[in-house]
Amino acid sequence: MKKSINTKEQLEALLQEIGHVSDGVFNASVGKKPFVSATKGNAVLYVARNDFLIIGVDDNGRGHVAFCVPRSLAGDGPHDVMCYKGDLSWTADDNGNYQLIKSGRATVTFFRKEGFPYVVSGDIDFDFSDEGKITGNFQIKLRS
Repeated sequence: MKKSINTKEQLEALLQEIGHVSDGVFNASVGKKPFVSATKGNAVLYVARNDFLIIGVDDNGRGHVAFCVPRSLAGDGPHDVMCYKGDLSWTADDNGNYQLIKSGRATVTFFRKEGFPYVVSGDIDFDFSDEGKITGNFQIKLRS
């Protein structure tokens, strides 16, 4: 995996800015090797201007997965979202091996309260150029 310019610092700044706004679980693996097991506040759902940001930061500091889906998605889903450029670059970090995700998809389903999404769940299937696939699943709830 290749390092990207400033994306890691931008993600760290974002996580500090938004604090712990959600609770949940986010698990991801490269092949059969787990590298993200995020629980509680390390599984993040954040409502940005144009997108929903979904982030899993490993509880033991092994890495992260971060991606976004458009707020314009209609209905609960499931929605199949192909990798795109939104408010947050799609990235992954496996023990310091940092890379922008350039292809793949996320399947997301929202659960709404009074019309506003407060829980998101789904699966990811991201491609690395030469490193195989990142697969995983998540279920994250905004804190009240």
